[in-house]
Amino acid sequence: MAALQLAPVAVQAVETVGYGILRLAAEATMPSPSSSSARGDQDKKSDEEEQKHRACASLEMQAPLIIEFHADANGAPVRYRELTLEGELGSPQWKPVPDPEADAHGWRPATHFAQMNFQPPIISWLRPGSSSYIAYTPEGDDDPEENDEYNDLVTDFGPRFGTFRWQGNVYDYGVLPKLPCFPPPSD
Repeated sequence: MAALQLAPVAVQAVETVGYGILRLAAEATMPSPSSSSARGDQDKKSDEEEQKHRACASLEMQAPLIIEFHADANGAPVRYRELTLEGELGSPQWKPVPDPEADAHGWRPATHFAQMNFQPPIISWLRPGSSSYIAYTPEGDDDPEENDEYNDLVTDFGPRFGTFRWQGNVYDYGVLPKLPCFPPPSD
């Protein structure tokens, strides 16, 4: 009984730790500040590099489901494609998932996303002329594999950003402006 009472605290702790790992993984894709002296001593930087390395290794072992959204600057309809990690262990790259209904680069028109009830709405984070990425997983599922995917979402992509609905199911999602750790698709 006591363990059940502490479950929400444990989940919150995992989310907090996960956000820190996400921040480090995401920083790998962002330009670093020009002055490292403001960030602290060399030991702190070494610890952060080790945490980033662990987060990327975890992501490589089991990547959550990822969708790339792209909004053209000229007002063309939003496109999307599913991504996965492919390549040799230690040097994977994000690649489009093969889809017979998509173009040669995996893109499909995002015609049904208006019906998916994204909360917050997609327009709040999708910027014209750029791509955004979401990691997602089914909400509150008892399946161990899907729970692992959720843990990857929390650990590698930060705390839940929002939810959406698709075909009667609710999904949690997180948003990143860039993919962490590994090179994006080449097109």
